[in-house]
Amino acid sequence: KLERKLAVIATEVIRERQFGSWAGRWHLVKYKLHEEIRNLAEEDKMKFVFEDVETEEHLYERFNVFLREIAIVYAAKTVLVACHGNLMRTLLWKLGWATYHQLPSGSIENTGYYIIESDGTEFYLKETHGVNKKEE
Repeated sequence: KLERKLAVIATEVIRERQFGSWAGRWHLVKYKLHEEIRNLAEEDKMKFVFEDVETEEHLYERFNVFLREIAIVYAAKTVLVACHGNLMRTLLWKLGWATYHQLPSGSIENTGYYIIESDGTEFYLKETHGVNKKEE
């Protein structure tokens, strides 16, 4: 057996999307929200404000800052980041791999993941597993 001494770092920076007063009741408004944003441009969907629910744009900004810090601190290293599917979806949207509607809630399986590489500035998607992209 090979023993490895790996650091495990927990951070709230990559916590799931904050639902404000809708916490625990998100299922009640999710379909209404999707109807309201259906005809918006992709960037407008990311910035759409629904009461006190965190926007997709803010969610992406949190994740992006975290990933950039990781890319600098652990340059040329392999790092595993475990997080919620909504964070994963926002990065895939921003990387241009899929549109908002191609990755609806639930499109990333519980064991889904993707591999990205970074040169310290940009992120490059290498492969996906358990990510179910709908065709438009």
